[in-house]
Amino acid sequence: MSSLEHRDNLVHIAFDTSRDLLVAGVLHGGEETPTIERVFNDEPSIRRFVRGFLEKGVLRTWYEAGPGGYELHRLLASMKVPCQVVAPSLIPSPPAIG
Repeated sequence: MSSLEHRDNLVHIAFDTSRDLLVAGVLHGGEETPTIERVFNDEPSIRRFVRGFLEKGVLRTWYEAGPGGYELHRLLASMKVPCQVVAPSLIPSPPAIG
């Protein structure tokens, strides 16, 4: 069993940040494959996106450490959304082909 909790009302969102756009991998409880969403990287868009998940259940979020995530982290914290920072070196990547 995975280390992620799989309660039906639990949603995990992992953000990849850039200046203009966030790419979010959304994993709903009980599912094994995330969906990919794109969100404009501005406060109203992020609030609207996250609020939709908060109304449905428990939300946990992550973002890759870097300069693009600080504002996202502060915004999520102000919304009382748990947000973890992930070191780039800890993110799994496929083996190199060569």
